[in-house]
Amino acid sequence: MVDAVLQGSNPQLIVSLADSAMLPKVRQAIRMIQGVSSVRKSSPRRDTITPELAAKIKKARAEFEKGETISFATPDAMQHYFDSL
Repeated sequence: MVDAVLQGSNPQLIVSLADSAMLPKVRQAIRMIQGVSSVRKSSPRRDTITPELAAKIKKARAEFEKGETISFATPDAMQHYFDSL
């Protein structure tokens, strides 16, 4: 997946790699392109909602709307429930 992102006056190209082992070769190839001023590695933010997480959130919301949840009046009641499993 490749997205072009304009930020300020310098355009940026964000490349997401499925295999981190490819990073050195991709970085080297990008540096060979005329006009590239820098190549940096950044990790995804931990608070980024990935497609997988979005699907889990959607499922949880649907379960909540259907009443397929449990709740407890106190932490002790919750602990008692989990201890009984």
